[in-house]
Amino acid sequence: MAQRQNERSFAVAKLGSVAILNIRRLVLSDREVAWTPITSHLFAVQSFPEAASNIRLQAADVLDHMILSVPKLINNMDETLQSRVQTQIIEVLRRQAAPDLATQTSTDLEVRKLGFETLFKILENNGHSFIAGWKLILDVLRTACKASANEAHSDPGATPKPHLNYDSGTKGKGTSKSGNKPSKLSILVRNSFPSLQLICTDFLTALTLEELRQCISVLAEFAQQTDDINIALTSGGLLWQVS
Repeated sequence: MAQRQNERSFAVAKLGSVAILNIRRLVLSDREVAWTPITSHLFAVQSFPEAASNIRLQAADVLDHMILSVPKLINNMDETLQSRVQTQIIEVLRRQAAPDLATQTSTDLEVRKLGFETLFKILENNGHSFIAGWKLILDVLRTACKASANEAHSDPGATPKPHLNYDSGTKGKGTSKSGNKPSKLSILVRNSFPSLQLICTDFLTALTLEELRQCISVLAEFAQQTDDINIALTSGGLLWQVS
């Protein structure tokens, strides 16, 4: 069992190496030539419930390394190409971050967490150069709050939890469910919220009016979620600042 837990896929590793070495070619070519087949295969591996957790996480890591290597390649290219490529990398992240309504295992959550972390790195390093994809980015961040209603799917035998229960004796940060046990979905809220904070502090001027409305709507969802109360309160403060 220990050997299986540590196993890695040679094929996934080689696919990632080839993709990174040819990333410029992948980006400049029509997406259906190589980009879509490669990203779709990696997405299929990381989503396959019968695969070992290590291999699923390896596929997610390879995919995220591919995505992270793209933005710096297109900074000096024409705006049409920049817009197309920026949109297609965020579309891939949206697939990775989207909740699976049928299951929410710890591996599923870790895969989604990696997607949110990658999005933050992209915004932190290259957000100033984004001319497209803001609507998709906000859609990606919204998925962190959408999962709460589906948490029960991950454990069919679990009894429903109360919506919110404050206990003066509860200790620890980010706990919002009954007792002092944090929701397992709070990891998604915590890893997605820094990107939303960054948008609200550094990139508001890059948003159109429609995107600004969407940003306020996503802030409201973070303020209403009960998986991390500290972030809910911070979101409320950001709503005031944006307003």
